[in-house]
Amino acid sequence: MKILILGATGYVGRRLVKALVSKGHEVIALVRSMDIELCEYVRCYTTEDFKSALIENKDITTLVNAAGVYEKNGIDIDDILDGNLTFPLKVMLYTRDTKINKIVNVATSLPENLNLYTISKKKLSEFGQWIVDYYSNHDMCFFNVLLENFYGEGEPENRFLSYVTKSLIEGTDIDMTTGEQKRDFIYITDVIDGLVHLVEKDDQKGYAEVDLGTGVAPSVREIVEYLHKVSCSESKINFGAVPKRKIEPDSVADVENMRKFGIFPKIGWKDGMKKLVAYRKEIQ
Repeated sequence: MKILILGATGYVGRRLVKALVSKGHEVIALVRSMDIELCEYVRCYTTEDFKSALIENKDITTLVNAAGVYEKNGIDIDDILDGNLTFPLKVMLYTRDTKINKIVNVATSLPENLNLYTISKKKLSEFGQWIVDYYSNHDMCFFNVLLENFYGEGEPENRFLSYVTKSLIEGTDIDMTTGEQKRDFIYITDVIDGLVHLVEKDDQKGYAEVDLGTGVAPSVREIVEYLHKVSCSESKINFGAVPKRKIEPDSVADVENMRKFGIFPKIGWKDGMKKLVAYRKEIQ
């Protein structure tokens, strides 16, 4: 199978590319700037040259959008909108005149009114349903993946669990909110297994929303306290020292939805947190 991937240099995208290549698939990657390591084993095109990627690879049958731009210091609003909505939509609209008959869109389980990231992701999902229902000129499958909080070895240092585990292992005190919100955390290997499964699934047509998590949602406080315990940390955790955001939603994947699509995560949150602590201790 020949697959076009957006967001191939990201935390999820890079691992997904490697997993697909290891299974014998041919991957074409769209990247903002050429990545030497990635381009050693897959064919890369810059995002500005995406039309050439489609013209020169007419046998691409699957498009995976693993791109995601989060709100954080130094990130421009235009980059958030372009990365999460405008550019992926532009590529998706060009599928009408290609052999692409499946789109796997990595979306988010968080509510759309949380921030600019979530609302731009939600709008792309809505466009996905429109593409299937009114725009495509063939029988297309569109998996809209409602991804829960993901984590694991090698994740960016600015992510929440990286910050927490690094601080705990170094013995640094941590200021936090009360941590009452409940979140479903899924380990990166289960994320990749689920996405590969959807890419290879060939018995689905139309638009479908697919949950991707563990189906279990401990509170953030419970997770941090567990990390404190398994890391044998002497750090002090100051719950309530940081004010809560205006919206702090709970989120958990629907297990029955995942089973319907043949997705069965293997790593529970406690085992995953142990793996994360072991990894952090190894690299620090």
